[in-house]
Amino acid sequence: DRGSILGVNPNVLVVPPSLEAAARKLLKATSVADIVTVGEAEQAVPGTNVWHESADLIVTPFLA
Repeated sequence: DRGSILGVNPNVLVVPPSLEAAARKLLKATSVADIVTVGEAEQAVPGTNVWHESADLIVTPFLA
């Protein structure tokens, strides 16, 4: 607000139905595959999902 810090902590993710699957993966998966480069090859290695359970999901057709 006019350049001042609001001090809010977002805890809701609102998406259209077309992004529901991606949003569920983001918020519900406990691990993710990180892509790392070893030499000239890329490899997928397991990593922790830092966004797991970080927000409530709202799916609404009003954003479609």
